[in-house]
Amino acid sequence: MKNGRIFTHQQLREMETPLADQVAAAIDGGRLEEAKVLARQMEQEFVPMVHIFEDFVTALLSWVGRQQGEDALRDSLRYAAEKVMQPMHDDLTACDFATLVKVYAGFFRAHTGRGLRIEEDEEKVTLVLDPCGSGGRMVKAGYFAPPKDLFQVADGTDFTFGRRNFPSYCTHCAIFHHIMPIEWSGKPFPPIEVGEGPGDPCRWHLYKNTDKIPDRYYEQVGKKRSLL
Repeated sequence: MKNGRIFTHQQLREMETPLADQVAAAIDGGRLEEAKVLARQMEQEFVPMVHIFEDFVTALLSWVGRQQGEDALRDSLRYAAEKVMQPMHDDLTACDFATLVKVYAGFFRAHTGRGLRIEEDEEKVTLVLDPCGSGGRMVKAGYFAPPKDLFQVADGTDFTFGRRNFPSYCTHCAIFHHIMPIEWSGKPFPPIEVGEGPGDPCRWHLYKNTDKIPDRYYEQVGKKRSLL
């Protein structure tokens, strides 16, 4: 180390270079083992960062729920849905089905890490989050009990899929993917089958024909299928 410096100029340039570019450069240079190491590093850096932001959001929702009440929690999520999710909803509903599945698969690879399983039958493709990388992960880690003691919605209501003691983070699934899409376009997007118990897998169903979405996915958030 010279003149109080810790890093060389080259080390600084490497740290500021996106890992995807480093992977590509290693492959182009024939350094395949280095490329593999960098690819693993991408996962090790990205997935924990997603989890940190999920935990941060849950802490904010916990403050709203405890200080302002459950109605304010619902209203804050509806506001976020209108500002952030509606444009995304409009873009995704315009995608062809295969592209839509690939988009959600990419999202959940980052969100769940290695806990994603994808199934297909005649009517739908199902993305199984086992474990769920957000609410399910936090439940299993005890985040909704002391010492973190993050907020749960006590009563079964529309934005808890009718479940009692429901993690505050998971309420966005009911609002962002059921309640608001039904109001915007008449259908859940996509319908979610919430796990039966704490930390159980959640299933996200992408229907090839959205007219075939069962009524229960409307009813669990207090909605009815439009007859129009």
